[in-house]
Amino acid sequence: MNKITLGTAALSLCLSVSAPVFAQNYQYGIVAQTSVDTYRAFGTPTLSEFGTVAFRADQTDGTFRLLLGRPGQLKIVATAGPAETFSRFATTAPSLGKFGQRIAFTATLNAGGSAVYLWTNGSTPTLTAIADTTDASQYVSVAAPSVGRDGFVAFLGGLKSGGQGIFVGDGTETLTIADNVSAGSLFSSFSAPSLNGKDTVAFAAQLTDGTSGIYRYQGQALGTVADSTGTLATFSFSNPALSTPYFGAESLAFTARFDVGGAGVFRADVATGALTPVADSTGAYANITLPSLNSFGKPAFLATLDAGGSGIFTGADPVADKVVQTGDALLGSTVNSVSLSQDAINDFGQVAFQVSLADGRRMIVIATPVCP
Repeated sequence: MNKITLGTAALSLCLSVSAPVFAQNYQYGIVAQTSVDTYRAFGTPTLSEFGTVAFRADQTDGTFRLLLGRPGQLKIVATAGPAETFSRFATTAPSLGKFGQRIAFTATLNAGGSAVYLWTNGSTPTLTAIADTTDASQYVSVAAPSVGRDGFVAFLGGLKSGGQGIFVGDGTETLTIADNVSAGSLFSSFSAPSLNGKDTVAFAAQLTDGTSGIYRYQGQALGTVADSTGTLATFSFSNPALSTPYFGAESLAFTARFDVGGAGVFRADVATGALTPVADSTGAYANITLPSLNSFGKPAFLATLDAGGSGIFTGADPVADKVVQTGDALLGSTVNSVSLSQDAINDFGQVAFQVSLADGRRMIVIATPVCP
């Protein structure tokens, strides 16, 4: 591989159905549930443009699986357990490539240490070690991988020499995006990175002067998207969600708190930093976290409500923009809780989430928009 250098029309999908499961704008499909097969619990899923999801499944026999597929069509990507190479998978969601052909994940190893791996689909799927914590490695920890195009994976690495950084690798070479140990570095600590299909890396970071911000690496240059020197106070320390647009400017979504109190989710132009408010806590939302963003700038996020409960929403109106929330009737029961990853919405407006129901079932579900 050459030395690492990181340097279309809107789609729509809606289903014509006479009776969606509930509400008037989504139909809900079960990908996996604990009442069947040998599943005990699930991690939050990530979603591709083709409607496939990747997620961790905890098995009743104490082993773990990474699974990929859609309702009725699941395949095993990797297995973890005492007799396997992997002892377990990270609790964070795996990173699924835009078109579902690559999955990046973190696993602890039965031989000791942990590693970031890239699984690539094909007639014979391949598994590539991107970074690890073995004796010969520079890392004491590796976590939070994000897969881009051509087998590149961004990850957060803790260094044996002290400090940490954001790195991109392909299993052969590694590029340092930012760290807190290089001479002149202003960074103190980092969130998990987000890597899109145009080789842009974004991350949240705390600076040595106490300020924080959202930063991007694009065209071999590091720049600021937004920071806490203005009306936005501390940024939530989860990774911003990047889009991969077919045309036009790249954008990202993130959450932040205001100097005057309250919080909001924002969409930002990666190149210019121009901010567009999506939703905030001045209305019906009490708190907003974990924004996800598709190529056309449509978000999905997790929010708690002033009236109580929580749910997944796509805009400022908790009624018109609701995907699902606690207390809703869903698939023969009632929603107790929901969880969301930051790769949860695709360009068709589908949203993937994990849900716990009042009858004890846990599910991986895809919500698909329904024609009005």
